[in-house]
Amino acid sequence: MSLEALSVIFGVVPFLWVVGGTVLLSLLVGLPDPRCVLRAGLAISPALGIAGFMAGIIAMLHNLDDPTTIGPAIGLALSPVFVGSLVAVVCHALLGPTGAMETPPHDASSAPLVIGFVRGGVASVLLMGLIGVIVVLNGTHGSALVNVPAFVWVCLLTPPAALVAARGQWSEIGAFLARYALVFGFLGFLASLTPFLVHFHDPSQMGPYIAIGFLSLLYATYLYGASSLLHVAIGGKEVEGRGQTTIWLVAGTVLCVGFVLALTCAGIFGASS
Repeated sequence: MSLEALSVIFGVVPFLWVVGGTVLLSLLVGLPDPRCVLRAGLAISPALGIAGFMAGIIAMLHNLDDPTTIGPAIGLALSPVFVGSLVAVVCHALLGPTGAMETPPHDASSAPLVIGFVRGGVASVLLMGLIGVIVVLNGTHGSALVNVPAFVWVCLLTPPAALVAARGQWSEIGAFLARYALVFGFLGFLASLTPFLVHFHDPSQMGPYIAIGFLSLLYATYLYGASSLLHVAIGGKEVEGRGQTTIWLVAGTVLCVGFVLALTCAGIFGASS
């Protein structure tokens, strides 16, 4: 493999973005337990890699009129996926086969549950900010992140489906949110393929349709990462009594408000640039 190929795979910006974001978010939700840090890294590094890929593809779809940019754009988009997968493999190897699957229990010395929710919420907002940064670095206006149909489909349907599937298993709601976010994101992507194929003869028309599909996957990736971080931050601890409904409403509000604020800022930035 040539040095030029390696420089593309390990691009400076994708490498620093994935590794730096993984380290920052993992330390934020996992400290002081090293196992929690590694479990957070195992969950968030692939999400960052996929988000970087989606950002690159969305940037490419907004420039389909110039076919010469398609190949380099896809190559650049694949770089975060490779780096994110490599970081996940390292985290899994350090955890071992059993540590990667289990939820570490909170003992008496662990941080209170509310602090876990706050740390998870802050990490979720930072995650959305990181996604916005990589979209802008790929040469796309921040407004490209905003799509109402994709947002409604993924972000408004995932929480009710996860709550129904959890059936009162409140300690596992983060895991259910992560799973159903990916399901709805993939369904949104499949739904966008029909108008994309109908307009296959006109690249200028098919680009926006498939962009909706990739934005659905991008939103789903955000919810997957945010839910996984929140799940690690609370350590799977149960919430007793009436507090379980209240605390999850607060956590959901933190996630959604952070998400909407980040999208709004991205739209303002894109409109003014």
